[in-house]
Amino acid sequence: MLGGKITLPSFDVNGEALTIIQNMYANTKITDIYFLSSAQYVAVADGACKYMTALTSVHLPASVTKIGADAFLNDYKLTNIPLSDNVTLIGAQAFHIQS
Repeated sequence: MLGGKITLPSFDVNGEALTIIQNMYANTKITDIYFLSSAQYVAVADGACKYMTALTSVHLPASVTKIGADAFLNDYKLTNIPLSDNVTLIGAQAFHIQS
């Protein structure tokens, strides 16, 4: 199982906007997610990082404009996530903790 700290690289995919895809890191033991300063991700998809019970920090690049529904659902150790002014959409229950 994927765990610990990860750094997501910067990609150039024919100039396409990059998204952390749905369920990409769901249910993993990753503790920290970092992005290279040159990363041009634009979205965290619905449920992309849900149920990451060990996750304590995420450092999103300023290029992110959308955080999907349930993106960080039940990531109860994640207590602070700095967002840039570029984030214009936060989906339903993006940071919800279910009881």
